[in-house]
Amino acid sequence: MSVFRSLLRPAVLTASAAAMVIGVAAVPAQAENPTMSIEGPLELALPLPGSPGEADRTLSYFRYWSDGQSGIDRRLTDFTYKIDGSDLKGIAELDFSQLNTWSCKVLTPGLVAECATPGTSYPYVPQVPIKAAAGAKNGQSGTVKLTASATGTKVEGTETDVVVGGSDLTLEEVPDGRNLKIGSAISSDLEGANLGTLAVPGVIVSVANTTGLDAAERFSNCVYAVDKYRNVIEQAVCRIDTPVAIGEKYSIPGLYKFTVGADALHEFTSHGIEPFSQKAWDRATDWADFKPGTGRKLELVKKPAARSIAPDLDPYNNYGMTQYSVDSSADLAVPQVTAAGKQGEVVKAAVAVKNEGPGRQDTGIIDEPFARLKVEIPAGASVVKAPEDCHLLKGDETDMGDPLFPGHEKWDGPAYVCWVRGVAFAGEKIDLPFELRIDKVVPDAVGGLYMVPRGTGDKNPANNAAALVLNPTGKPLPNPGGPAIPLPLPNPGDNGPDLADTGGSSSTPLIAGIGGGLLLAAGGIFVVLRRRNAGGAAA
Repeated sequence: MSVFRSLLRPAVLTASAAAMVIGVAAVPAQAENPTMSIEGPLELALPLPGSPGEADRTLSYFRYWSDGQSGIDRRLTDFTYKIDGSDLKGIAELDFSQLNTWSCKVLTPGLVAECATPGTSYPYVPQVPIKAAAGAKNGQSGTVKLTASATGTKVEGTETDVVVGGSDLTLEEVPDGRNLKIGSAISSDLEGANLGTLAVPGVIVSVANTTGLDAAERFSNCVYAVDKYRNVIEQAVCRIDTPVAIGEKYSIPGLYKFTVGADALHEFTSHGIEPFSQKAWDRATDWADFKPGTGRKLELVKKPAARSIAPDLDPYNNYGMTQYSVDSSADLAVPQVTAAGKQGEVVKAAVAVKNEGPGRQDTGIIDEPFARLKVEIPAGASVVKAPEDCHLLKGDETDMGDPLFPGHEKWDGPAYVCWVRGVAFAGEKIDLPFELRIDKVVPDAVGGLYMVPRGTGDKNPANNAAALVLNPTGKPLPNPGGPAIPLPLPNPGDNGPDLADTGGSSSTPLIAGIGGGLLLAAGGIFVVLRRRNAGGAAA
């Protein structure tokens, strides 16, 4: 199954026993009457009757809107849905006990139920436990369908292929790496086995990596894409038409081979495997503009032919994640800001944090800020508009118990705290623009800009502070803490706590998401949901 994906859109949602992943593609907003689609697993493998974990599977459904907007606050009129597992008679049993008894009725026990909500309401979508029926045989399969409707809104349903038994493809973990040198090599053969009850005709193998790691080869039976939103994650999705029988072991050499790039700092990889089917390939590659490689063909150790095709029985062991710390740093700097205006005018203050390199700096998988910035508003001005990640600083605020701006707590006027997040390659900036009204013209009105990096390895605190000057006259200004303003102000405080000291880390472990997502979980049942290229946001 494909691994990393865009951190915003396409989006990733985790749910179910440990983690479920859903891929969603961004689409243009539509004027009115968006379509709601209900998405469920494409396929689901059930443990054999009486085997461990037989009751742990769930048909989990989610709703999406075609205009890409959240459906949390949207209501539907006369919303009705039907879950029809008639095709699973003697194969699987659905547990409808968790459905709302006042709006749902079971038409066929263990197979068919229908729910109707008259009037206007929020569209609830169900989670339905499912297990193999007593006496079901290995390899038996069928389909469960969900259909739905609402007055005045088009609602699209979904269907799930269900099989008893299945393959269980595994991949072993790749060890983490610490203090890697720029230009050094990383290499590991991906190894695993089919521990399931059915063979597979071939496999799909995915490897994703942050772009501080450069792939050594680009194989002809793999396709490649770079995350369009953040431009820091590359993914390879590979098709290998080598059958894997029950109990067979395999090795996939060459795919997991990288060189540590010049902008590397906190780097990650994730790898995964799943049985090949056209449906699985389509969902793994339809979310981005994948391009084929031109090198040699990636191979899996050949095994005897197998006949059966099946979804994966235990996706817990299909994936691995690896994190690398590189012996480098990102030198974050605060540029000086000046602006001028007449009384009553609104001026723009181009506040920013610049990455002087050499390492790339980003917010990590959970959008964790990599720095915080204090913006002191100069005398005679007031804030008309502040960035989304900035708010008025309160005197008692801390960062998980640590002082926000050591040595810079005192300021007589208003001040804002900004959490700095995003992606900044060497030489790039994260912009935090303010709009300030000149309530009174005060020549050489000065405020401070003080930054505390978090887990960046910043080794140059001298450029972590600067001045925000309104209506400068050009003459040097007295500054008890350092050189004359408007030269950048030094920061007499320390660099602030490293992120590891605050209980977080910009190198938070990642794990592969089916359809190309990023998860924080260390493992989970990954179920890929049906989705369309015109899919919208998860509700």
